[in-house]
Amino acid sequence: MYWLNDGTGFKTLKIKDNYAFSTLTAYTKMISNSKIDCSWMDICIGTLHQNNLNNQSMEDFHDRLTFIQTYLTKAYGIMIDFTDAKFKTMEINTTIELNSSFKSYHRVLRILMRNLPSRFPKYYEAYEDNRLKQMRIPNGFYCYNQSMTVKIYDKSGYSKTNYMRLEFGLKTSKKVKESFGSNQIYHITDNMIAAYFTKQFMKLFYHSYQRWYESNQRYLSKLLRKHKRINATYWKRNLLNECSDLEQRNTLPVLLDIEDLLKVVKDHDHNRHYARDKRAFYSYEQWHSVYFQHDSQKAREVLDKIHKICYPPSI
Repeated sequence: MYWLNDGTGFKTLKIKDNYAFSTLTAYTKMISNSKIDCSWMDICIGTLHQNNLNNQSMEDFHDRLTFIQTYLTKAYGIMIDFTDAKFKTMEINTTIELNSSFKSYHRVLRILMRNLPSRFPKYYEAYEDNRLKQMRIPNGFYCYNQSMTVKIYDKSGYSKTNYMRLEFGLKTSKKVKESFGSNQIYHITDNMIAAYFTKQFMKLFYHSYQRWYESNQRYLSKLLRKHKRINATYWKRNLLNECSDLEQRNTLPVLLDIEDLLKVVKDHDHNRHYARDKRAFYSYEQWHSVYFQHDSQKAREVLDKIHKICYPPSI
């Protein structure tokens, strides 16, 4: 029990604030026959009065805690000490501006997320409405396991500008400590957070996409040889049809961009027919327009913009 000056008491206190913080919960629990006072606070970068489009530095976050201390005393008569406070969970993210609408990147982002390693066994996509769900155009992609989540989602709601966010969520205090060597708030620095984000991005996305691209080029080469062997006249049409059928069946692109296929065609061009083959492939655009949306360029745009944040150019 928590006892007040007037003799009354309570076992649990829960305050939903949504101004300086989201929620504060205080309670007691028994550990090895000893009563332990516990509390946790949910602090988001944004509140009802401020969006969370921009990240905070740890110095800003420490200032935020100082403000919350003063605010709690004035607003609720509660005194709190953050000296030994620990992170229970963390969300580490970056936001980039896209050249086009988030929805136009859905095939690219699906490849990036579906190529995450098997230690993220759970995957789902979020949709704004049923119409977009039927069209398989999500506004968010999510992979997770028991200790970590990986998210890519649309952040354009706060602005007319097209924004995308990549986020790594550490779901347990154990995972935070494993990632930084400590889960104490005042032990974790901006440099540690930046290094962690960079490591995860390079491993899970940047290098992973390059491996997928190289593997995909080999797979397209195999399809090309197969269809040339089966039908030397209509091999281009049949190849595109198979790529389309596979994507519909597996909801995952086999051919991301016509330019990726044309690179393979050029590598196999031993009779100087490349220019003719290229014109023939472009003649199928009206039936296979999805391959003519410059999705390969969009993939490079997303990866290069985040890479530039991880490794800013020297001045």
